[in-house]
Amino acid sequence: MLDPTRTAARKRHKEPKPLSKHEDLTPFQRELEQNPYAQALAKPPRTCAVTTTRLPHFFYLDFYAISHPETSKPWLMPATPSTRPPGSTQSPLGRTLARRSMLKYLGAHLGTRKDNTRRATIARAQERLRGRPQPVWREDMDAFVLPLLQKDVMQKLHWPLHRNTHFVSALPDAPSPAVEDGEEQKEPQHPDGDVACIIYFLSFTTRALDSVSERLAAIEERTISLADALFNGRRKARIRIFGSEGIKNEPPLLPPPSVLPSVLYPPLYFPTILHNGTRMPAYSLPDLLGAEQTAELLAGTTWEGAKGVVLRKSRLTTVTQMALLKLQGFVAEGRARVRTGAE
Repeated sequence: MLDPTRTAARKRHKEPKPLSKHEDLTPFQRELEQNPYAQALAKPPRTCAVTTTRLPHFFYLDFYAISHPETSKPWLMPATPSTRPPGSTQSPLGRTLARRSMLKYLGAHLGTRKDNTRRATIARAQERLRGRPQPVWREDMDAFVLPLLQKDVMQKLHWPLHRNTHFVSALPDAPSPAVEDGEEQKEPQHPDGDVACIIYFLSFTTRALDSVSERLAAIEERTISLADALFNGRRKARIRIFGSEGIKNEPPLLPPPSVLPSVLYPPLYFPTILHNGTRMPAYSLPDLLGAEQTAELLAGTTWEGAKGVVLRKSRLTTVTQMALLKLQGFVAEGRARVRTGAE
């Protein structure tokens, strides 16, 4: 055990590997380095505390416990780049899918029969607190997380937009992916084929799409209410029939799903547009940040009044693309609509 050669050989595989230098990477590794989707999928897999879904860590929100300044009770705080300092080694108490519909669902059923999912999430967190009081879950957690993700996107877009570097270029005659049925959409022309994504300063939503989304949400709520009423009626009938006769072997009675299908299997909405023969991701800043924050971000830049810009592919813009991707996935609530921060 005192042999330095043997000790060094045993610790050799336990030490963290040094980061590879960009100059030493192969062409394929450089492509992966500047690909936000490859970087997102390369994260270690984790499990959602509510749906038990197992996905790469990029698609989750971690929650930590912080003490309330007035009551000193532990509150669950989401970990985002703007709230968690870099290099922090604190382990999260729990995690959920990074979807606003998920957080909205957990906050909407506080104190109800459907509160079991939130209670299970808090119970897992309390196990790691080792005897401390039960952590508090904010009812408005979805509204609390959204500005944090928006702030992260604004910080990462501020550098390329305000410094007007070669990572951003104008997009002449930029069409919008959200066109009415029957309209012909022209392909934007750009001489540079090294494009990462297209960022629009116009909204993708329309009144017709908003109306369809609201009607679908109303139908879903009525369906869930009908399932609850049917379950309660069957339970009362079972008590009257089997309870009066004293029968112990009762037939199984399965309750309706405790998690909405739209929450358990969330819809995906990632707009794309044909650019130089290739499908490219398209992001609408008014839909993601809101009109006011978009105007604030573009104030004082050469892009005021423009329809959109092209973000070029580079390892320096990969983090910006990943921030846009995470915010787009968080606010996605169906193909018919993209929620904005102004709602």
